[in-house]
Amino acid sequence: MRECARTLKVAELLRWQADYNGALDAFASMRILAGAAGDALSEARGSQGAAFVLNYKGDHAAAIVHAQQAADKARPLLAHDVLTATSYDQGWAHFRLGQYLQALECAGRTIALSEARSDDYQLSL
Repeated sequence: MRECARTLKVAELLRWQADYNGALDAFASMRILAGAAGDALSEARGSQGAAFVLNYKGDHAAAIVHAQQAADKARPLLAHDVLTATSYDQGWAHFRLGQYLQALECAGRTIALSEARSDDYQLSL
């Protein structure tokens, strides 16, 4: 689990430095480490991070796939922070693909999840 946490920090650092390929590699490593350790939450966080990066790279279809994988892992764990982020990621991807109805559905879900958690940060996005 410590290795997953370290890898997440590296991936996030690379993402904020706009080293998107490096970030994707780190998130992939995180998912592998988490899978081997049976850490479903870290697997979900790795997939969500990859979705975020893929949106920045413009690969919105892949972002939707990774966000869905993250949501599928996070849902049984009731990991609402991951579910909120994946809904946001999916909404952004659908919007960029011109799929406005799906984007609106994701926006509504993101708002509902954020309000339920009193997550002012996510609501501000």
